[in-house]
Amino acid sequence: MVFRAIQEPFAKQWLSSSFDKLKGYDEFKKAFMELLLNPSHQAGIRCSIYLDKYNPNSGESYMDHYIRYANLASTLDPPMTEMDLLSALTSYFGTRVQ
Repeated sequence: MVFRAIQEPFAKQWLSSSFDKLKGYDEFKKAFMELLLNPSHQAGIRCSIYLDKYNPNSGESYMDHYIRYANLASTLDPPMTEMDLLSALTSYFGTRVQ
């Protein structure tokens, strides 16, 4: 059930390679939080937020795109300000969407 709930590819890969080594929810939670707080993973999330562009051919709506990256941003430590997130995610949208 947990594997199906995880959408982020890096986290899904991590879970598939370490699931058998985890001996319960508390151990999973601790290991997963260490993964999310890893500095290189945090840097990758920040890069994605600033550099990934909305692709109209993806089948994803503007709102779905924003929510996906807002969810990723919620895992950052230190967190992004709401204005930084909004600016990063809307700067490449057309003016009718901004």
